[in-house]
Amino acid sequence: NTLVEQLLQLCSTQLEASEKIVDMLSIAKDVEKELTSSSIQAGMQIEIFGSAFADGNARLFHQIIFNLVQNSIKYGQTGGHVHITLSNTNNSTVIKIEDDGPGIPSTAREHIFDAFYRVDHSRHRQIGGNGLGLAIVQRIVQQYNGSIVLEDSSMGGACFTVTLPYKISS
Repeated sequence: NTLVEQLLQLCSTQLEASEKIVDMLSIAKDVEKELTSSSIQAGMQIEIFGSAFADGNARLFHQIIFNLVQNSIKYGQTGGHVHITLSNTNNSTVIKIEDDGPGIPSTAREHIFDAFYRVDHSRHRQIGGNGLGLAIVQRIVQQYNGSIVLEDSSMGGACFTVTLPYKISS
């Protein structure tokens, strides 16, 4: 069921109509609560810094943060850390997810957003998933005319920075 739902989401070409201003801190807290109580959490500490608002659909923004944090947890180390940093700058909403895990090898970075791509094929059964999470994130970000960048984290692992346009209301 999850695979079918993710495939449908990946193939969707339309954004759901929404003119709402979304509280990204509330979404990040929901994701933290959801993943902290899940079986994959493996002793990871999730910390949230800052706050932000965005124009769009709360469900889709939840999917962005959830997928990125879930990847950090899945591929991180037991007892590791994941930081979610939120901010509004230059008419943009910035979501930064970074961890202290093993990071993503430079050889894998050009394919990391490809559907069904998995960095470590030997860990498929241990970790689970199907290689669609980052492809879905990229698709949502592109639908909002935003960008997603993968870099090395100052914490030692991976750092994903999502930038979405945001019209600050007066």
